[in-house]
Amino acid sequence: MKTIKAILILNLFFAGLISNAQISVVYDNDGFVNVREKPSVKSKITGKIIEGQAFCISPFDDENGDKEWAKVWYPINPDPKNKDFIRYKDIKEEGFVHKSRILEVEKLEGFSFRTDNPKKISLKTDHLQINIEIQSFEKANHQVTRKKDGGFSIDRNPDYWGLQGEIPKNEVKNIKIATGNNSYVFPKNAFMGIYDLNLEFTKLYIGKKDELYLKMSGGDGSDSYEIIWCLKNHKIFSMTVMQIIP
Repeated sequence: MKTIKAILILNLFFAGLISNAQISVVYDNDGFVNVREKPSVKSKITGKIIEGQAFCISPFDDENGDKEWAKVWYPINPDPKNKDFIRYKDIKEEGFVHKSRILEVEKLEGFSFRTDNPKKISLKTDHLQINIEIQSFEKANHQVTRKKDGGFSIDRNPDYWGLQGEIPKNEVKNIKIATGNNSYVFPKNAFMGIYDLNLEFTKLYIGKKDELYLKMSGGDGSDSYEIIWCLKNHKIFSMTVMQIIP
């Protein structure tokens, strides 16, 4: 996770920002699209992006100047220890995907959440209900140690997401989703290492195949980041965390 963040911070310092509109997904009859080394169908395949895997258009895409191909940054290396869903550990910045396969998340049908109180938001439609609750970060419930560089390690993890160099202010308490007769509670590893969340920017998007994309934001300034959970068949399918600058 830290690898993703370090790489993105370095490039964003020179490139500007990743806007919300650039976070995207793919749709293809094969269930995935190939990532090419160069913007050509004859170019070498260097990776793939599966349906339900969030990624972003590179801020360097304007330099590409191609009307048919987009330069992408996409998550790779799923954590083998995470058996419940796909959680990516790294990001690859080099590659091209044909634009006909790409759909920006914000072009999907989207819903905003209602603020029930400063630490709880909810969403209710004709078909589903989502409740998200955060809680204050209780240092006594975590193993917090100071690193030599002045930062912190939390629960033996120096690579958490949040305001770096500070003790987190909040963390997720629970996320619950009910659809029809089905209910689902996010497992704890779905928000492990995720701190300093901003509930007001949370949104839900409905995919073309009825999958759900739940997007939350955290951090601030150069430590801003977004989480995108994709849910299929009433449970988490994948989770992507991306560094952004709002």
